[in-house]
Amino acid sequence: MKKKPEQPSRDGREIERLINLPDVRTALSELGIFVRNLKDGSGFSNYLWKEWGYADGEMVEEVWHQVVHPEDRESAARQYEQLLAGEISTYRQTYRVQTKAGDWRWVVTAGRVVGWDSDGKPELYIGADVDITERRVIEAALEQAKAEAEAQAQEAETLRMAGAIVASTLEIEKAVQLVLDQALQVVSYDTASVLLLRDMALEVVGGSGWDDIDAVKGLRIPVPGENPHSKALEHGHPFVVNDVAEDFPQYSNISGTEIRGWLGVPLIVHGETLGLLAMDSTQPGFFTPKHIRLSTALGDHVAVALYNARLFEQTKELAMTDSLTGVATRRSFFHQAERALELARRTENPVSVLMADLDHFKKINDRHGHPAGDEMLRKVADAAQAVLRRSEIIGRYGGEEFAVVLPDTDEPNAMIIAERIRIRVADIMIPGEEKSLSVSIGVTTRDPAEITSIDAILEEADTALFEAKRLGRNRVEKYRAVGSGET
Repeated sequence: MKKKPEQPSRDGREIERLINLPDVRTALSELGIFVRNLKDGSGFSNYLWKEWGYADGEMVEEVWHQVVHPEDRESAARQYEQLLAGEISTYRQTYRVQTKAGDWRWVVTAGRVVGWDSDGKPELYIGADVDITERRVIEAALEQAKAEAEAQAQEAETLRMAGAIVASTLEIEKAVQLVLDQALQVVSYDTASVLLLRDMALEVVGGSGWDDIDAVKGLRIPVPGENPHSKALEHGHPFVVNDVAEDFPQYSNISGTEIRGWLGVPLIVHGETLGLLAMDSTQPGFFTPKHIRLSTALGDHVAVALYNARLFEQTKELAMTDSLTGVATRRSFFHQAERALELARRTENPVSVLMADLDHFKKINDRHGHPAGDEMLRKVADAAQAVLRRSEIIGRYGGEEFAVVLPDTDEPNAMIIAERIRIRVADIMIPGEEKSLSVSIGVTTRDPAEITSIDAILEEADTALFEAKRLGRNRVEKYRAVGSGET
């Protein structure tokens, strides 16, 4: 093996002589610069290391390795070893070092080899340290603030979605399932259930996270009773059980699912307790004040869902009027149509039915948005109602499709009414376009002896509507039975 030279190169000696001048050395140190002879370890540290309690003589490799944070040591040392081996000539690392006082400081070290021996090995190394601890503290605070803001935004969005879900359905099981699924985004739990207060007991009506929800549904928990559910209702506010196995062992296993941590939130609307939202965990002491805060807000939405569902059960039918168009809902339309058919049978008068569908309505929604489409539907409903008599029934059949029942109306008159509706719809201009709406209408008429069910008559009207579409849209067509010979 070739012996390494004992003396530095001429350039290295000149640089080393210059930087070791007392005034230069002091100035460099105050600027955060340090110098190290990689051969004999001589040199000086900068003011930072002195402030941290280290003397020049202590800044040898062994000490430096020891004061670098264990999590940063491998990366910092690996690059330094590459520099010593001559594989690289520059060094840059961000790491933590421990002061003599024991606290940790973040530092950025950047250095460069400025002198080599005759074998081309690194000999003189100059670098600078910058203490970035305060900056890292600020960055960490900003990251925490950002994370908290994002969490709050997620919580707000989850609560907004829960509200939207409640507003979108009156089906209790669907609403409960969707709200609990949303809750998982901000409130962690293993299983959850919604219980409705019925006949001195809380009955499970929905849940999430259970292996077999059907095995849990219908489960009744007596109230009052020796159970956490009763305690929550007695308190009238969220109630936490750190370990159900200790406090209520008979409720620590439901349908094969272990329950240790438990949180119950009474569901109250207008001062009336409707039921309970229960969240379970397999971990004792799992639920925190944050869980309580968020589950309380979610519980409000579940309570509203229960309240609305109960109103729905009490009325046993949907609202009679479509909120968008002001005409009858589909269910209400069928109810009124059946009564009209029964009257026609008794009075032995004909009845006609129209099926109307807006042409190319999807394109309006796609081009101008659903609010514009909704406005068009309202105008179409108004146009049709302007033609119809009070005794005639119009309902929103679905989407952009409307159905009309015309009692005591024969086919010629039904065709006239349908044409009037088509003409009025043609007067409605599409927003942002130089053209109007159009509608295709199918017409069918039944004599009293031929009246069967509203479904059968609607099917004939729908067949005529299909024919109007096939023949080019924006027209009225009557139903022609197969083999009737009509053209």
